[in-house]
Amino acid sequence: MPRAIILTSLPVEYMAVRDHLDHLKEDIHPAGTIYERGDFVGPTNEWDIGIAEIDAGNAQFSVEAERAIAYFKPDILLLVGIAHALQDIAIGDVIVATEIYGYESGKVDSSFLTRPKVGQSAYRLLQRARAEARKKDWLKRINKVTPTSQPSVHMKPIAAGEKVIMSAQSATYNFLRNNYNDALAIELGGVGFLNTVLAYPNIDAVVIRGISKLVVADQSLEPEKEQQQIAAHHASAFAFEILSKLELPSINRTEQPIYPIHVENGTVYIGESLSSSDSKSYPIEDLTKENYHNLPEPSYKSLVGRDNDLKDLLYRISPDFHERIITLTGIGGVGKTSLALETAYVCLAAQKESKPTKLPVFDAIVFSSARLTTLLPQGIIPIQRKQKPIKTLQDLCADIDNTLKKCGLKDSDPARQASDLQEFLSSGDYRILIILDNLEALRAEDTHQIIEFLKSIKGSHIKTIITTRHSDRYDINLKELSREASQQMISNLLLTEHLVSVNNNNFDSRLYEICGGVPLAIHYAIGFLQLGHATQTVLDRLANPQGDLCRYCFDKLTSHIEEQNPIGFRLFLTLSISSYGLTCENLFTIAGINLHQRDEAEYALNMLDRCSLVFYADGRHRMLPLTRRYALSKLESNADMHSQIREEWINRYLDIAIEHGREDKGEWHEKYDAINNEWGTFKEVFTYCQAHQKYEVARQLWRALSRFAYLYSYWIDRLEWSSWLMDVAQYQGDSAFLAELKSASAWLALLRGGDENLKKSEELLKSAWYLSEKADLYVKNTIVINLATLYLRKPDFKKSQKYFIKSVELRRSIRGHIDEFRETRLKIRFLFYQGESFYRQEDYRIAKKLYSQVIKKAENIHWLRLKVKACERLAYIAILENDLKTAENLLNDWYAVTARNHDYRRLAFFERGYAKLEFKKKNYQKSKEWAMKALKRFKDLKMLVRVNKMEHLIDRCDAYIGEHF
Repeated sequence: MPRAIILTSLPVEYMAVRDHLDHLKEDIHPAGTIYERGDFVGPTNEWDIGIAEIDAGNAQFSVEAERAIAYFKPDILLLVGIAHALQDIAIGDVIVATEIYGYESGKVDSSFLTRPKVGQSAYRLLQRARAEARKKDWLKRINKVTPTSQPSVHMKPIAAGEKVIMSAQSATYNFLRNNYNDALAIELGGVGFLNTVLAYPNIDAVVIRGISKLVVADQSLEPEKEQQQIAAHHASAFAFEILSKLELPSINRTEQPIYPIHVENGTVYIGESLSSSDSKSYPIEDLTKENYHNLPEPSYKSLVGRDNDLKDLLYRISPDFHERIITLTGIGGVGKTSLALETAYVCLAAQKESKPTKLPVFDAIVFSSARLTTLLPQGIIPIQRKQKPIKTLQDLCADIDNTLKKCGLKDSDPARQASDLQEFLSSGDYRILIILDNLEALRAEDTHQIIEFLKSIKGSHIKTIITTRHSDRYDINLKELSREASQQMISNLLLTEHLVSVNNNNFDSRLYEICGGVPLAIHYAIGFLQLGHATQTVLDRLANPQGDLCRYCFDKLTSHIEEQNPIGFRLFLTLSISSYGLTCENLFTIAGINLHQRDEAEYALNMLDRCSLVFYADGRHRMLPLTRRYALSKLESNADMHSQIREEWINRYLDIAIEHGREDKGEWHEKYDAINNEWGTFKEVFTYCQAHQKYEVARQLWRALSRFAYLYSYWIDRLEWSSWLMDVAQYQGDSAFLAELKSASAWLALLRGGDENLKKSEELLKSAWYLSEKADLYVKNTIVINLATLYLRKPDFKKSQKYFIKSVELRRSIRGHIDEFRETRLKIRFLFYQGESFYRQEDYRIAKKLYSQVIKKAENIHWLRLKVKACERLAYIAILENDLKTAENLLNDWYAVTARNHDYRRLAFFERGYAKLEFKKKNYQKSKEWAMKALKRFKDLKMLVRVNKMEHLIDRCDAYIGEHF
């Protein structure tokens, strides 16, 4: 069955593609990318389709295309989704990209000189697209949306960059019209996608986009969300029409080996069912005695977590796979050699099978290694093996020649060894597997000679597996083990070595946190335990970035990168600064990559990924814990670079905080989601500022992020930051900021409720008011409203009203001294809590009037959050007044808005409202379900009074439910 991979970058694109598939199942790439695989049946063919949703961008699509090719070995790759039109075409039209211009590529001189990267779609796919564009059959495949007019298909170039253009007035739009005037649309990622696939001549690729926006004069009355749905469904419909009519040449592959294989406790098992009597076992110890190989004995009992990699490698060395040289890459210690040897031993076992197994078999297997050292608890020591490490082509030829003579296959003339071998191996008389281990240990000149020698061998009967820590290309990039596989491996080794009691203190979890799933590190740790070292001593030794483990895994590789690729080395060191990883844009900015270095930096980043020094997941580039500790120690050893990168790191995240933080106007998630995506790194930045007494930066961060932290419920983080800042502010005599901090902390205590919290809130607010003499008028007014609200909750309505009156007086003095938006915010907040005062006194008529004023004034300044808040209160009053229809409408209208904007606390109140509503309707089971949701949120926020009320409501529901049954 032919196979295609379809990449998308938005949920709407993904779902439009998904609608065309049947029998879907999840398939998780070892690097973490989650695919779904399904079937698509056309009139004359049937496809195995894999789909994934990944972040947009040329670098991201390049990485993911490479991974998809290595993992799935597809025949076709498609990039399907939406784009913005640069010329006058219609919403919903489809563009099949004949070529894609990477318009941001160029040279900066006195002006920007365009030197575009150009990606080209495959000729065969373009021809099929042209044929289908002339017909209308594809329109029948459009799902779930009804075109308002018949869409057209255009075969034109597209521009690709890292920016979304929304207006014809933008500089980027004018640049494109002047330099790429035949580009019909602009999108994100296509050039990286197509240029990656270009390296694989047997794989075709195409980019198909539906138009969701017209940059030049978008007169559409439809909301943007609906335009995106139309565009995505049209693009996917046309893509599947192409697949349905596409006739592929005879595909030079079969499915991966399906005959059951398993290696465990030093034995290869082959059989119809591993648990049945049909299964045959072949101890590796016996296989090592066979004459037709020179394989060393493996240093392991069985591999863990490598089943898919083993099957993949077996397929690639089978006669069905067209490539003759298979490159296996990964960091030192990840298990490349072990996987190559296990593959070889499976082939030896298959040789002895009487039944056909679909497993590859060879007349001879040659193992040749350039490895000079190994890592043991005693240190990094010379490799102990009868066979000498190779250094040159002549050494490799000697290993091959000796093994072939041992097998009785040939008798060569030593004087003509290389040419004689080349002629013999090309003859096609024998199937031979060559394993060339640790290629990176050789000099560049010797590596080149060996690769040219292997390439010169004619025919597909000779297969070569190369293991190396770095390569310009790879077929299998071996990643670290998953947490589950790592812990299984640790448990197996502890059991084998009779060290089971060690795991009583969660040794497997702690070891994984340090090693991140590197098998060598796990073996190394167990070796120390065997020598009697305490677990904490072992963990400390592994965590040492200057220790033998890190030196063995990284020294040689990173030294090579530092010498050959300075930009790559700088990116490697820069990425170590955050344990949460960095987006491509943030990484380049912090590393100081300028515009004309960007292409080189993207290549360098891909190189680091190929070397397994970094990996891409969840929209950012990351490192394993082991790698990061090593890179960070390297960075810290260069004081100037470390200082410069730290400064850029702080400045970058301060810029993000200021740009996306502060005010919560409109749909506040549109700004705040960017902060939420980086929250882990923001915490690291603040911690660094604490440790290095960068008070002014921390102060700016708090002011930019405090409202976000409040709304997104990072209350503990906000309180921790505030606590440290209060200590420093008091020490420095910064009374104005100290008042602001105390007021903010008091507000959280007030919201949590309960006598102790209200007492703490009162103390903080009184202190804040005392300190507020030098604070700005907005802060002073905020403190006063907070005091008024505090006494509402106590409740002391007389005192509360006193502070409300004080707030009015302060607002009069403010007029003209702060901007109109902030002044109106104070007025709205005053009205809202005045409404709460009447609500708590059960004067719902005035409360509703005040909340309605809040809604109107909030709409005027686009303060959606307070409008939502007021609507939730009106809904609750409607429930109390038995106006259930109004309550339900209000809850339904605004619950989704609240969820979309991640207001965790307000969601709890909406869920409380639904719980009360269903209780009034006597739907006690539904009421309990909503109350349970609200209870969880209130517990998370430690809102004790609300927790008690929800628990009481749940008890009442249970009582009624019990009576019913």
